[in-house]
Amino acid sequence: MIFSNLIGQDNVKHILSEAVQSGRVRQAYIFNGPEGVGRKTAAMDFIMMSTCDTQTACGNCTSCILCQNGTNPDVVTINTGKKASIGVDEIRALENMIITAPEYSKYKFFIIENSELMTLQAQNALLKTLEEPPAYAVIIMICSNVSALIDTIKSRSTQIDFARNTRDEIKNVLFSKAGITDEDRIEQICDFSDGSIGRSLSAINSEEYTKVRTQVKQLLDKLANAPSDEDGRVYHLLQKLFNDNQEKKDILFYFLMLEFRNLLVKIGVESNKVDLYNKISYYKVAHCLEYTERTWKQIKQNVNYRLATNSLAIKIYDEIRKARTKNGQNNRNSF
Repeated sequence: MIFSNLIGQDNVKHILSEAVQSGRVRQAYIFNGPEGVGRKTAAMDFIMMSTCDTQTACGNCTSCILCQNGTNPDVVTINTGKKASIGVDEIRALENMIITAPEYSKYKFFIIENSELMTLQAQNALLKTLEEPPAYAVIIMICSNVSALIDTIKSRSTQIDFARNTRDEIKNVLFSKAGITDEDRIEQICDFSDGSIGRSLSAINSEEYTKVRTQVKQLLDKLANAPSDEDGRVYHLLQKLFNDNQEKKDILFYFLMLEFRNLLVKIGVESNKVDLYNKISYYKVAHCLEYTERTWKQIKQNVNYRLATNSLAIKIYDEIRKARTKNGQNNRNSF
């Protein structure tokens, strides 16, 4: 079945299906959207449909079988490998392969993963290929930040934008495919997913997901209960939390923001029952949440992670210290 592996993205399915059925497959595409919403899945389904003998992704012809097995010589994938970017050497390798005609269909596909990581030199080299590509060549650039591509590449490509998955789509996958029935857990994973089915699935059995969540809870507990003469040590633990989890920063910031939001709700509920001067105030928690949200936004905009998190650690620490100074005592359970 055509696009049976792609969840949601009805507009994408319509555009790509129409291109194949009308015989108007373009020679360069940009599949733009957040990670985990089906860009690579759509590319592979599009390729299977385009190269199929019946243009239906039948699953039975030679090309379909090769695509399903990941051994179709008419499908070439280019990525960063172990490097931080895609350089001109990778694009020159593409140029060398593109001159060879396809073996099993009228198209030969080239997928450039994380195309926003192409260096400027690599993009300029690719531009030469896009100016006069062979009639059979189709280049698909999978991208999460289209603004990183130069305008001349974008003008020679058909951009297809992928939407974030809906909450209902993610819930359905978690329930029907992952077998999760705990509603609270489903809601939490949906919050973490940020509209990405791929991200939600990565959290299901992830040890890192559970580990980071535990680290955040333990550290906030230490911030709340450590004696004032240990503030310096707790501050360094906060810095260590950020430094140790740089590669898992999306999970880390999700749980930080979640815990601060939960504290705001808890303080709001208890405000008529307890003296808020004996704990950190609603507004100081709100400040911590605001700082965390702002820092996460900056990091997603490629601000230096270490500098941003060092600044955030200082701000969170300052809110706790000011609360203690105002209270004039070392308050237990103050956070």
